Amino acid sequence: MKAHIRLASLLANILDNKFSLFGFRFGASAIINLIPGFGDILDALLSCYIVWLAIQMHIPKTKIVQMIWNILFSFLIGLIPLLGDAAYIFYKPNLRNVTILKRYGNTIIKGTIVK
Repeated sequence: MKAHIRLASLLANILDNKFSLFGFRFGASAIINLIPGFGDILDALLSCYIVWLAIQMHIPKTKIVQMIWNILFSFLIGLIPLLGDAAYIFYKPNLRNVTILKRYGNTIIKGTIVK
């Protein structure tokens, strides 16, 4: 399970935070989403891995919904030309979702059930 959390962290970092330009950190999502339509869909599908992992780890449903909302919001705002591209630089849904996954996943690994 820890290996999956590490993989999710790596994926989130690549998608949301891998590169730096003029002091702004951004990831492959910002680049992928330059492809109209297809880029947004591909990015959302890649982001769903983290949610799938959370479901497998039995993270609370309210947190799963929050993770899905992060992806959906990012997807919807990404459909707006230019504004959507800028939003990917600042919103970083995958890093948000990995934070949730780590918080609840590490607690589950240690044997404490979080509600």
